[in-house]
Amino acid sequence: MRPHPSTVNAASVFAASAALLACGTAEAQTIIPVDQDRFVSTESVNAPQCSDDSFFDGEAAAGFEPFDAFIQTQHGCDSGFAGATAGQQSQIDSASMTASGTVTTEAQGPVPGMVHAFGFSYFEVTFELPSLSRFTLDGRMTAGSFPDANVDAIVLARLWEGPIGGVLLLQQSVEPPPGGGTNNQALQAAGTLEPGVYTLDVQAGSFIDNEVPPSRSGQASFDFTFDVTILGDIDGDETVGILDLLQLLAAWGPCPDPPDECPADFNGDGTVGIIDLLMLLANWG
Repeated sequence: MRPHPSTVNAASVFAASAALLACGTAEAQTIIPVDQDRFVSTESVNAPQCSDDSFFDGEAAAGFEPFDAFIQTQHGCDSGFAGATAGQQSQIDSASMTASGTVTTEAQGPVPGMVHAFGFSYFEVTFELPSLSRFTLDGRMTAGSFPDANVDAIVLARLWEGPIGGVLLLQQSVEPPPGGGTNNQALQAAGTLEPGVYTLDVQAGSFIDNEVPPSRSGQASFDFTFDVTILGDIDGDETVGILDLLQLLAAWGPCPDPPDECPADFNGDGTVGIIDLLMLLANWG
């Protein structure tokens, strides 16, 4: 049986009260964007069937503002066709980042020859976490190609400590199955992050550099939400304060059995106790 809050060790509560007085009430922040590179790009070349010309297009996000872009590039004549599309909708908020991106490529031609088509949707944000935090990454990745089309398509998601090239904390990817078809994969991860700088990058690409006929096509897409919660912020108001402390004390002891949640169990050991209390105090404000 879970102990009543009044049975919590008096020394722990005294220590908590003293720490609260010492910590002050400085407002806590969650995600602080530092740098970003979000863009979509396409390229289509249909040579030598039509001409040696290359057709390019691209669009990039301006700063940390919401990004909503869709572009299409096509090149064709009676002898063949190449086309690519790329789109992205993404947003950076104080406690979350959301994005969906998609690319498609297509090539066909009754006259034999080499065709090239390329589509790319890229999301990269470097951000600072000033407090010990918990993150969740939830979404899906899809990559597919026409059966036996020999088209490269991939979705890749990574979380780095520091900039890209730093310490790789997680990586997930998906490609079409051998011989063509579509692969769907959940994009899911969760964990605790120390105060510091991190980078999340997710990219989708489809590439055709192949002979036609027959027709070639490929597609790749992602859709995800990356949420960050300051450890100790049980009520979700992006600060850690007295209401969070009261909820922690009310939940003191063993966590309930799943599927019931246990939001005050910050270290995930199945019990709300002194370690969770210390984590809350470390993020007070």
